[in-house]
Amino acid sequence: MAAVSYRVRRGLRSTWRSTAALTLAVAVGSLAVLAVAAGATRTSSAPDRYTASLRTGHDATITQGGGPPLTADIAALPSVASARTLTFVFGGFQVAGGGNDDLDALVFAGSVDATADRVVRGRAPSADQPSEFTASKSWVVAHHLDLGDTVPLLTLTQAQADEQGFEAPDPQGPMVNARLVGITDGPDELDDPTPKAVFGTALLDEPGIGTSASVVTVDLRPGRSVADVRRELDTLPGSEDMSIGKSQVVSAAVRTAIHAQTQSLWVVALVAFAAVVVTLGQLTMRQVRQATTERSALGTLGYTRRQAIAEMMATAAAPIVVGVLAGAVAAIAVSRFFPFGLARRVEPAPGLRVEWPVLAMGALVLAVALLGVVFGAILGAERRAPVRQRPTTRLRAGTLPRLWPSASTGVRLALDRTGSRRLTGGLVSITFAVMCLVGTLTFGSSMDRLVDEPARYGNNFDLAFGSGADEIAPELLSKVNADPDIRGITLYSQEATRVGDISLPLLGFRRVRGDLAPPVLQGRLPESDDEIALGRLAADQLGRRVGDTINVRRSGAAARLRIVGIAALPNLGASDGVGEGGLVSLRTLGKIIGSDGEAPTQGVAAGLAPGSDNADRAHVWRRITGTPLSPGVAPPSVLNLDRIRAIPRILAAVLALLATFTVVQLIVVAVGRRRRDLAVLGALGAVRRWRSDAVRWQCIATIVVPIALGVGLGVVGGSIAFGLLADSIGAVRTAASGGWRTGAVAVGLIAIGIVSGSAMSKAARTATPWLRVE
Repeated sequence: MAAVSYRVRRGLRSTWRSTAALTLAVAVGSLAVLAVAAGATRTSSAPDRYTASLRTGHDATITQGGGPPLTADIAALPSVASARTLTFVFGGFQVAGGGNDDLDALVFAGSVDATADRVVRGRAPSADQPSEFTASKSWVVAHHLDLGDTVPLLTLTQAQADEQGFEAPDPQGPMVNARLVGITDGPDELDDPTPKAVFGTALLDEPGIGTSASVVTVDLRPGRSVADVRRELDTLPGSEDMSIGKSQVVSAAVRTAIHAQTQSLWVVALVAFAAVVVTLGQLTMRQVRQATTERSALGTLGYTRRQAIAEMMATAAAPIVVGVLAGAVAAIAVSRFFPFGLARRVEPAPGLRVEWPVLAMGALVLAVALLGVVFGAILGAERRAPVRQRPTTRLRAGTLPRLWPSASTGVRLALDRTGSRRLTGGLVSITFAVMCLVGTLTFGSSMDRLVDEPARYGNNFDLAFGSGADEIAPELLSKVNADPDIRGITLYSQEATRVGDISLPLLGFRRVRGDLAPPVLQGRLPESDDEIALGRLAADQLGRRVGDTINVRRSGAAARLRIVGIAALPNLGASDGVGEGGLVSLRTLGKIIGSDGEAPTQGVAAGLAPGSDNADRAHVWRRITGTPLSPGVAPPSVLNLDRIRAIPRILAAVLALLATFTVVQLIVVAVGRRRRDLAVLGALGAVRRWRSDAVRWQCIATIVVPIALGVGLGVVGGSIAFGLLADSIGAVRTAASGGWRTGAVAVGLIAIGIVSGSAMSKAARTATPWLRVE
């Protein structure tokens, strides 16, 4: 192999400029593939790494409906190792100096460790200092505050909180001159974008301050479960107002969104991998292949076929190996940009991170794939022998009598079977690329519609009154009923109930006028006192379906209810998720809580005239309540979809490039395969323009069928994928068709094919018959 080694060294020296350029191209391609693959891995692991970075565990979450927090009693339960509590306080901040601009933040009193956030600057508030608090980083940055700054905290009395909730116009609770001692950050705001302010427990000792529910996060003892704690809670006073569920530092909705982002990154990485291997493999082959005259000269000197192959592979290995290694090193350097988007909030250690398994395995696979493409091309070239090709004998102008002769010939050139094996892979590639592109556009359009139309996730109303009140004030209800701009009214109430050991938030409703009932996904809404509709997630958790019965319990009372439907429940009161909880009539809910007649109304959903905008809603709200309208907050699962809605567009752009490249490549191969046929037609008298028209028709006939098939499969596949997504959050699963985007894809790709055919027709006009002399 000395001769091979010598020729490789001499060849690399003499072509060092082109070899360096090829190495750079391989490095850039490897960087694109490996950086995205490593970023996908880092993104997927971020939630678990963030959870592991916290000082305390969060095994379960207990929600206490009201009253003083029972932290000590819960911590003393046999199954509980430790407990930390946050109690909601009816309060809000004001700009120092008495301004009216509220710094919108949820106010809690308790332990910062009860949240999923970390103190990134400063410290936690002291338990015995009612004026110290920590605040979310987004809140601090938005209002240009810093550690040590003071902000007045205005609060409601307990009576105001019970009667009017946050709609009380004049806070009469104690005022606290609060001092910022710590800044927090974490994934909680991904579920609810409203920032949080956490005070020490001493704030609860302020006389007359209004509070609401308490959230207790607990660590379980080894071998204990959430069901064990549920049974032990029943021994505590007020257990009927407590619900418990498995806690997740990073919620299931956020994990689902991050999982979707991870999958999109892997798809981009795979597409980039395929493009890099095909493109750079062909480029490398052109760089290393030997000229025919050179091979002949070497052969006369005794240079064997095996040595020639070894030389070309060794010459190709140098830039490939060096380029892939350089790309892997560069991928480490750009790792600081991952994860991005919502996953950035759950990254515990931003900056450089080396994903050794992905980089090592990815570099190896990429190098082997490139060398494999080169080796396959070399073997193909070595084995390929001159083959006599004859023009097809089935080119007849009258094949398609309704078309003019050039069109008929072009369609025949496209559909004739001669040499069709060379095009089969291209046709399949176009169908697959168009299917993926249209499927992505259909999925993205459907997700956009779901996020932009609240009715699709249950919020089919314009205004919701009664936030935080135990019972809506009769005066407020009268104003809502009398307002001339309100066309629809539905009353709601909420209670925490149980089905076995599973907590089930229950909404009671009654339509007053109009049709603002939640959208029905399956079956129908409850009508009689023994019926219930469940959210899809609740039905899956309970393992029930339409027609089954469940026993709902609260405060020792129980009701046997028949499931008559699956609905997308609004995020009102106790029902904070799209597919969570159950829906019954107000009379049924009253029976469950032991009330005579209907359950007390705690909220009103109101609908305005069709076409009303935000200004109309704000005007009606101020007229009824006397306060400005706060922007509504979508459910956590919908918020996370909104944060990743750009990913389908990015993926569609990558797939569009791939589809374009595939169409152009197929047209080049298809027209090149028919050069001799076109040359024969020219020899028989076909003029250049006639042959150019035939080529264009050949291109159209070649790509129309796979594009049409890809569009159909893409619409079906995108609709199925969106249906699965909608089912996973409990929303309406009807998909959008993709609209003008789908049509634009089909028309655009056909136009690209025609343009490519026009370019190839120039070659067709100059083609001459190929004659083989024997």
